[in-house]
Amino acid sequence: MRRAVEPRRGGARPSSRDWPRWPRAWPRSPTTGAPRCAPSPPPHRTSEHFTLLEAATADDNDLAWRVLARRAALGEYDPAAVEALLDRDPDPDARVRALGVTAARAEESAKAEVWAEIWEKRSIPAGSPLFGVANSFWRPVQHELLLPWAHRYLDEVEGLGSGGGMLAVGSLMRGMMPTTADQAFVARARAMAQEPGQNPTVRAALLNGSDTLSRVLRARG
Repeated sequence: MRRAVEPRRGGARPSSRDWPRWPRAWPRSPTTGAPRCAPSPPPHRTSEHFTLLEAATADDNDLAWRVLARRAALGEYDPAAVEALLDRDPDPDARVRALGVTAARAEESAKAEVWAEIWEKRSIPAGSPLFGVANSFWRPVQHELLLPWAHRYLDEVEGLGSGGGMLAVGSLMRGMMPTTADQAFVARARAMAQEPGQNPTVRAALLNGSDTLSRVLRARG
């Protein structure tokens, strides 16, 4: 959106000279000639950023859990900090938030631990707690690590049609739908959705999820 330009004193119409200009020193695209911003380190990964965030977590447990999860995803998992926050946070779902920190880690053993809690023990309440853990688990930047888990998701789904209520099944499938996969996943998900006698809830979740992932894959080229 263009920035509004106030008219000059005396009512004169503004000219193009009144619009902000790009600094001449900035590099320009070799194809379009458009100016390109100078590169800078991602603000969400600088030490100054985390210093500011951690200062704000003293009286904000929700933010504290988010910061720990982000650090864990960046390879800075701090089990002592997780335990300290568990002791401090009176929320009954604090245990689930701690599991979300584990889920964010780019390690096979951490993913396996969380997977067992979700699919085998069914220990994560449906709704927001499950979606929160799933958001930590499925991180597109961990694509290579997560690709086998995406296919394992379909393995788990194959056993859902005959067990559990429709609401529980739908919540589990939508919550744990991968956000990164490959074309083989999309093809298999669509084939499963069209199987004769497929549970309508399972069919809908598979078709919606595979359509979204297909669009993501096309966008990535």
